[in-house]
Amino acid sequence: MDKKERREELLIENALMSSMFNKIWLTDWNSKNHLNLSMTEVSILEMLASEGQKRAKELSEPLHITSGGITGICNRLIKKGYIVRTRDESIDRRSVVHEITDLGRKVVQEAFDMRLELVSTHFSSLTDEDIQAWNRVYKKLLGNVNSK
Repeated sequence: MDKKERREELLIENALMSSMFNKIWLTDWNSKNHLNLSMTEVSILEMLASEGQKRAKELSEPLHITSGGITGICNRLIKKGYIVRTRDESIDRRSVVHEITDLGRKVVQEAFDMRLELVSTHFSSLTDEDIQAWNRVYKKLLGNVNSK
């Protein structure tokens, strides 16, 4: 494939990835989401469940959200009983950390199950070999992104 053909194929791939992301995560997630949580809220809960307590800045950076935006999202999660905010005086008495609750952990599991169901539905026409090839390609892409 020459340079022009490769460029065209990459543009098609980009459009396909965007379309698939929008269909699976934005359209289907929102229509089937009985948890009433955004993907960002789920991401925060997953981060707290897997990595433990975090300050707002530690939550905002990987999600590329302002600290003010994180505060609003965390306030909603606190109101729902999914996380708690406490002072961490070991660092500084003004330092505040967020921690997931047992109810929040339960919701993370439900969100994981919903996500798995969505992915299973959309990938049901793929063979095991297709899925393995897909994973190989995305691992390479992720490696490229993470190395920059």
